[in-house]
Amino acid sequence: MKKEIVGQKQYTMKQIEEKIKDYREIFDVVRLIDKKRMERMELDCDNEDKLDPCPCYSFWKKNEQCANCISSKTMKDRVQRIKMEFSGFDAYQVISRYYNIYGEDYVMELVNRMDNHTIADEEVRKKLESKIVSYKEKMYSDALTGVYNRRFYEENVKNNMMKAAGVAMLDIDDFKLYNDSLGHMAGDMALCAVADVIKSSIRKSDMVIRYGGDEFLIIIHDVTEQEFGKKLKDIHEAINRTVIPELSKLQLQGSIGGIICDDETVMNAVLKAESLLYIAKNRKNIVITEKDGDIADKEIDEIKQQILIVDDSKINREILAEMLNDDFRIIEATDGIEAIEKIEQYGTGIAIVLLDIVMPNMDGYGVLNYMNKNHWIEDIPVIMISGEDSENCVRKAYELGVSDYISRPFDMKIVYQRVVNTIKLYTKQRRLIRMVTDQIYRRENNNKILISILSHIVEFRNGESGSHVIHINKLTDMLLKELVGITDRYDITGDDIELIATASALHDIGKIGIDDAILNKPGRLTDEEFEVMKTHAVIGARMLDDLDAYKGEKLLETAWQICRWHHERYDGGGYPDGLKGEEIPVSAQVVALADVYDALTSERCYKDAYSHEKAIEMILAGQCGAFNPLMLECLLDISSSLKKKMGYKSKERYEQTDLSDIASRFHDFEMDSSEKIVQQLEFERMRYNFLAEGSRNIVFTYTISPPLLTFNQAGCKRSGITEPSFSPLQSGVLKDLVEEQSLKRLIRKITQATRETPDVTSNLFLTDGKNPCHYRCKCRVIWTDGAEKGYTGVVGKLTDITDDYMVMENVREEGLKVLEKDRSAEFSSFYDRFKKCGFSTDGTEAWLLLQYLQISYDLVRYVDPITNKVIHIEKDGKMWESETACSDIWNCLEKCSNCISRLSMQTRKRMTKLEVAGDDPYQVVSMYVEIDGKPCCLEMASRIDGDFMPDGYSKDEILSSVRIHKEKVYIDPVTGVYNKRYYVEKLSKMDNAAALMFADIKNFKRINENFGHQAGDDVLRQVAGVLRDAAAGKGDVLRYSGDDFVTVFFKATEEELSEIQKEMCGRVEALRFPELPGVQLKLVTAGTSIPGRVEEMLEQVRI
Repeated sequence: MKKEIVGQKQYTMKQIEEKIKDYREIFDVVRLIDKKRMERMELDCDNEDKLDPCPCYSFWKKNEQCANCISSKTMKDRVQRIKMEFSGFDAYQVISRYYNIYGEDYVMELVNRMDNHTIADEEVRKKLESKIVSYKEKMYSDALTGVYNRRFYEENVKNNMMKAAGVAMLDIDDFKLYNDSLGHMAGDMALCAVADVIKSSIRKSDMVIRYGGDEFLIIIHDVTEQEFGKKLKDIHEAINRTVIPELSKLQLQGSIGGIICDDETVMNAVLKAESLLYIAKNRKNIVITEKDGDIADKEIDEIKQQILIVDDSKINREILAEMLNDDFRIIEATDGIEAIEKIEQYGTGIAIVLLDIVMPNMDGYGVLNYMNKNHWIEDIPVIMISGEDSENCVRKAYELGVSDYISRPFDMKIVYQRVVNTIKLYTKQRRLIRMVTDQIYRRENNNKILISILSHIVEFRNGESGSHVIHINKLTDMLLKELVGITDRYDITGDDIELIATASALHDIGKIGIDDAILNKPGRLTDEEFEVMKTHAVIGARMLDDLDAYKGEKLLETAWQICRWHHERYDGGGYPDGLKGEEIPVSAQVVALADVYDALTSERCYKDAYSHEKAIEMILAGQCGAFNPLMLECLLDISSSLKKKMGYKSKERYEQTDLSDIASRFHDFEMDSSEKIVQQLEFERMRYNFLAEGSRNIVFTYTISPPLLTFNQAGCKRSGITEPSFSPLQSGVLKDLVEEQSLKRLIRKITQATRETPDVTSNLFLTDGKNPCHYRCKCRVIWTDGAEKGYTGVVGKLTDITDDYMVMENVREEGLKVLEKDRSAEFSSFYDRFKKCGFSTDGTEAWLLLQYLQISYDLVRYVDPITNKVIHIEKDGKMWESETACSDIWNCLEKCSNCISRLSMQTRKRMTKLEVAGDDPYQVVSMYVEIDGKPCCLEMASRIDGDFMPDGYSKDEILSSVRIHKEKVYIDPVTGVYNKRYYVEKLSKMDNAAALMFADIKNFKRINENFGHQAGDDVLRQVAGVLRDAAAGKGDVLRYSGDDFVTVFFKATEEELSEIQKEMCGRVEALRFPELPGVQLKLVTAGTSIPGRVEEMLEQVRI
C-alpha cells in the first residue's frame, strides 16, 4: 500500500468546488488551504482570509500551528499524508492532499471524526496517556464488579514473590442457587455486593480479584497473621450483614480460606488457600486460616479425611505422610496383607489409598484384585505410586481400577494436588450419589406405582389378569438384553432397557376409550368392531400427547411410540400407520413381539391359552404378522429361560422343525463382521478416488507415518509431482513449488489444529515458474482413536483465487482512468441518491464509488461481515463474493476480534477503529451500504505514516496500544471469545439482532471445587471452542460470566437457532477429559429468535 504523489494536473476552481461538495458527503470537514495562507500560519501572522478568517489550527482549539502539521509538508513535497488529532474529547483522522488550481499550490484537508479515541499531538499528551490508562483499566477490570479480573492475575500477580502478605480465597455459598432460582440478575447483584464489601474493607494498597464465577482472591500486603485473621473475620461478618434492597430475602453467606504468604509465589499461596477454602465449604459460612481462631484443632482434625499409605519402605511412607499430614489423617500399612486389614477396619472412612507395587507377602496388584473382588474399588480411590514405570505395569494398574498412576521420583506439589483432586471428586460423588439415589428411587418408585395402577385399571376393564403388564415388562427386558448382546445395530443402553420396559406397561392404555361391549366380547369381532378396536393405538397416543406438562420427557416419548405402533409389523402389514422395517422404533418392535407372545400363552375371554412351543411355532410361521428377524432370533435364544422365569407349562411338543434352522433362514443375509469392514473400506477408497479424480480443484492427502504426499490428477498436472512424494518437507519437493512464507503459515495452522477444531484455511502462493498462482487451501487434520499426542494426516483441496488478487490492481487502474475523465457531476448526482435512498445503490454506482475512494485511501473494498468474505464489483455492476476472507489482510486466523463492519451492519452507523497490518498502523472506516438489495459494508483503510505519530510516542508504543485494545480489552483471557465488556459496550444496545442464545454449563462449579480452577479453565476453553465453531459466520459468542455464555446471532431463523442449540449441546456432551475422571458435561441452553434489542432479548431468555 503506497502513497500517491499527485501529478501536475491543473484544476479549475469550479472543479475543486465540485470535489469539495462530493467529499463532504463522506468526510465531516473538508477545507482548502492555499500556499500564502500556509506561509502566514508558519510565520504566526494574522490571517485575513475572507472565506475562512480563522487559522486552520483553531479547529483543534490551539493558538499556534500544530507541531505535527501534515498540510505544510504536503504543500512542499506534494505527497498525500495522514495523521490523528484530538479536539476536545473527540479523535479525528486527517488526510492532506495537494492540488494545483490555476497554477497555484493548494492543500485540501479531509477530516473524519473517529468513534474510538486514539492518538493526539504533544499538547494533549496527558489526554492520550489517560486514555491508554483507561484501556488498561478496561483490560484488567471485571466489567460487572469493577474489581481486578482473572487476566490481571494471570499477567501481573500470579508469579509475584510475596513476603508478609495475606492471601485468601472467598467463595459465595450456594451462589448457583441464586442464579437458578432468582435469575442471573440476582446473581449479578450478589457478586457486586460482595465485591463492594471487600473493597470497602481493605486498603488501596491491597487488592481484590474476581478469580472465578463466584470466587474472589484477596491479597493484603504487610500484615501480621493476627491482623490478617481479624480482617477476614470482618469481611465475613460484613457479608453476612449485607442486605440487597431489591432482594431483601436473600441472605448472603461466604466461606473463606486464608494463609500468610512468606517468600513464595502468589500461585503457590493460592493453592494452599484453596485447600483451606475447601475445608471451610464443608462447614459453610466460616473462615479458616492456618492458625484459625474460630475452629478448634480437634474440630479441624475431625474434618480431615483419612489417607492409607501402603509401602514397605519406611522412608517412602514418611515422605508422603510429611507432605499430607497437615491436611489429612494418615494411616500406614507395610504390605498388602496389612493394607487389606486396614481397609476392612476403616472401610469407606478411607478417603484414598496410596499404593506401592513391589512389597513382601502381597504386592499392590494383589491389593487391587482384593478391592475389585469385594467392590471396594468402586468406593475408595487408589493412586499407585511406584518406581515401576514400564508400560505393562502402568496398563495393568489402570485395568485393575486405579484412579491415577505416579512414577517415582515425583514432584511433591504435583502429587499433593493430584491426591486432593481425586479425594474431592470421590467425596462429592459419594454425597451426590446418596442424595440423588434417594430422590431417584422415590421418584421412580412413585412413577412405577402410578403406571402399574393405571395399566391394571385398563386390564380390569379388558377382563385380563393383572399378570399381563408384569409379563410384558419381563419379556421386554429379556428381549432387549438379548438384542444388545447379539448386535450393535441399535444404540440401546441399560437405562434405555429399563425405560422401555417401564413404558411398556402403558401399551394398551388406549383401550380405556373402547366400548366395553367390544372390549370384552367373548366371540370373534366383526370387521366393524375390529376397526373400532384398532383405534386404541391412536387413542392411547393421543392421551399421552395431551400431557403438555411432560412434553420432552423421554419416558413419555417412548410410551407414545409404544402406544401408537405396538401393532405395526415389519412387512408393513400392521396398523395404524402401516410402518415398515426400521421405520418402527425398536421400543415398539420389542413390545409388539412380547405382547403377541403373552397374548398367545395367556387365557383370554375369547380363547384358551396356547403352549409355549405352539406360541413360538405360530410366531415363526407368521400367523401373527411379520417381525424383525433379529427379534425372532432373540425370542429363540431366550426360549428355554422363558418357561422358567414366566412359569409357562408345555402342553404339546414342538418337533416339526428345528428352531435353530428356522432362525438361520432369517439370518442368511448377514456377513461376517470382518468381511463387512474390508468391503466398506474398499468402498470408501473407491468413492474417494472417484470424487478426487473428478474434481477440478487440486486435492491432496498427507500421512504422518509414513510421511507421504499424494495429489489427484489435477494436482499432479499442476505440480508436476506425479508419484507419491516421500518426506516432502525434508526432500525439498515443496520448496520450489510453494512460496516459503505461505507454506510456513499453513504448517503453523495445521500444528495449531485440535480434535475439536480440525479444519484449517490458509492462502498459498505457488511459485513453480510455470504460472504463479494464488490458491485457497482448505484442509482437515485427521486424528484416529489411537492417536493421543498428535494428528495422523491431512486431507485438503486447493482452489484457484488468483482473480481475487488481480481485482485490486485492476480497480486502482480503473479508478485513475475515471478520475482523468472527470466524472464529478455524475459522482455528485450519485451521492444525492445514495443519501436519499438510505445507503442503497446499484452495482454500477457502487463500482464508481469504489474508484473515487481508491484515490484517497490505501484500501477500499466491500465486505460481508457475516460470511467474512470480500465482495468484488465489476464495472458493469456484476457482484460476486470471493474466496478471500476480509480478515486476511490483518493477519487474523479467524474474524477480527474488533470487527467494526459487523457492528456497522447492525447499527447502520459509520464505525472507525485502528488496525495493524505487519508493522504499520491503519485507520479503518466502515459504512453500511446495500448494493442491489444485498446488505454489506464499505471499508476504507489509510496507513498512518511513521513521521506523523504524536510527538513523544514511538511507532512501537502506538502499535502496542492498538494491539492491546484489539486483542485484550474485549477478549476473555481464559476462553479467547468475547468478554462481558464487549457485550456491555458493543452489543447490549444493538437493535435488530436476529436471535440470541444463553448457555450454561450444568454443575460446572463442581469441576472447580473437585479438580481446581486450572481444570475448570480447560473445560471453559473447550466449551467456548465448540460454541464459537457452531456459531461461525452467524453471530458472536461471548463469556457472560463464570460458566455462562451468550451468543448473539446476526442472521438466524427459529429453525436454524434450534439446530445450532442441538449441535452445541451434542458437541459439548461429546467432549471428553481423561484427566477429569467421572466428568460428563451437559450444556443447558435457552434462546429466542424474535428480533429485537440485544439487552431485552437477553433478559427475556434469562428469565
